[in-house]
Amino acid sequence: MYSYPIFLGEKPFGVLNLQSVVTREFTEDEIYFMSVIANLILGAVKMRKRL
Repeated sequence: MYSYPIFLGEKPFGVLNLQSVVTREFTEDEIYFMSVIANLILGAVKMRKRL
């Protein structure tokens, strides 16, 4: 399992979890992809709050 924290400024906003069926190490590319997805989710939530 890999957990990526999501922050809204200095405040914690949530966590995005990635799970695997087998025990293994996640690659740098997978971790980077998680950060991209987390930022996309945060951007969508911020836009939704403005509406």
